Amino acid sequence: MLRIFERRILNMVFGAVNYNGKRRTRCHSELYTIHNEPDVVKLAKIGILKWVGHSLKSKDRILVERSL
Repeated sequence: MLRIFERRILNMVFGAVNYNGKRRTRCHSELYTIHNEPDVVKLAKIGILKWVGHSLKSKDRILVERSL
């Protein structure tokens, strides 16, 4: 659902293309080439992985501090 929403927004931002006198919407690869950034789902997954790594490291740190 999130990718669909992102593509709709990108289509609104970058608009349609005139091709042989007809207007057509841009395909997904064109949108991501123009946008030149990773999609929202990839960014969310990266953020989750960073948070999990941080929480695992902080749990280890808390265990070490408590044992001292």
